[in-house]
Amino acid sequence: MVPQLVRVLKNLIMAGYSPEHDVSGVSDPFLQVDITRFEHCTVTMVVEIQPKLFVALRCWFDIGKSIQPEKN
Repeated sequence: MVPQLVRVLKNLIMAGYSPEHDVSGVSDPFLQVDITRFEHCTVTMVVEIQPKLFVALRCWFDIGKSIQPEKN
């Protein structure tokens, strides 16, 4: 999702002149700010979730190691 938003933001910045969405030569700056804020929230959420996800994956890995395939 974030790479897609970065692509949209890059397209907005690189887009040609659009007088209806132009503010002092910047293409739709309000949308750019909203997308940047959304990206910040997304990255913040990932950073907060990552340690918990790591613990969960580690737990699954440990469970997988304890299963003996010859008994199943």
